Amino acid sequence: MGGSGVGNGYRGRPELTEQRFVDPGDGSGGRHCRSGDGAVADENGLLPYAGRQDGRIELRGLRLELGGTESALRTPAGTRGTTNGSSSTPKPSSPGPPSPS
Repeated sequence: MGGSGVGNGYRGRPELTEQRFVDPGDGSGGRHCRSGDGAVADENGLLPYAGRQDGRIELRGLRLELGGTESALRTPAGTRGTTNGSSSTPKPSSPGPPSPS
């Protein structure tokens, strides 16, 4: 999306601003924001909504990444974290009984 109502970027986040705010290439000097919403102009110039281009939704004002939500739902209860697969030894989710000394 573009136009006079588009912001200047993310405050204090230049790398995110560079990723999401792009030059439209029309010589206007303005910028367009990549919102993640898809639309393609039809023959009448209307922009019918074509859905999200990423896995993000907004629910009651909160932006959710569906991949993160799916991962959390698949994680067994009581699990404190995940491993990167570099170790074959499982890590306990909570400390066990003290070892006899």
